[in-house]
Amino acid sequence: MGYYLYDHPNRHAPVRDNGIRFWGYPERRGPVRFIVVHTAENLPDLTPPDNGAEAVANYLATTDRAASAHEAVDTDTHVPLLPDNAVAFHATGYNTGGWGLEICTRAHTWGDLDAGWEERLLGAAAKRAARVVLAYDIPRARRSRAEIDRGLKGFAAHADLDPKRRSDPGPAFPWDRFLDLVTFHPPYPQKKKEETVKARLITIGKHLYLLRPDLTRVYVKPGEVGDLPALVKLGVLESTDAVEVSDGLRRLLIEVQA
Repeated sequence: MGYYLYDHPNRHAPVRDNGIRFWGYPERRGPVRFIVVHTAENLPDLTPPDNGAEAVANYLATTDRAASAHEAVDTDTHVPLLPDNAVAFHATGYNTGGWGLEICTRAHTWGDLDAGWEERLLGAAAKRAARVVLAYDIPRARRSRAEIDRGLKGFAAHADLDPKRRSDPGPAFPWDRFLDLVTFHPPYPQKKKEETVKARLITIGKHLYLLRPDLTRVYVKPGEVGDLPALVKLGVLESTDAVEVSDGLRRLLIEVQA
């Protein structure tokens, strides 16, 4: 995956340790702990195609302000700006642990624009946030500045972290709806829970064995047969019914002493 601020060096920014000019640092000291929700304060692009994310990415690649983020998102596009392990300059005092999400609209416009457009924007932003939630085990909960300072994981408004200078994503930002959409939009198909492979009982000649998932076998002594139903209840053994093993398969198995 390419990152816009790496692929488009900013001539105003210093050269960092990775040899690229950008506002930020190539490595953070710890994992992502919280997602900072911003509005990019660009003019909302209500006419398709929505070019808000592209415009914000271009701004961050050319500005002489020490500003950057991790991702910009509009109603139909998302632009990865920096990798997760990079420090972006998006929330003064909270850059090290924060992941910056720029939602491409203005803070004061929530509820005043086309409802369908706003819903698409929220859904797109939630989908991008869901990837980070899954990757870093971040709860879908809004946190105050005090809670972030105490080390809690979650989501924070830019305005809560820098209340004297910032107001985004705005007092009317629909937090409940946004966090519901984060829950509804996992970024990738969830992995199916792997089924546990259980042991099987086999007979070789007149002898009874427990065949392990790694194809090793353990001899079951006559006095231990009565314990087998308990192994079924524990989920270790598939069944107390034994399967007779052919000579060909027997040669593939590894003898393990009980």
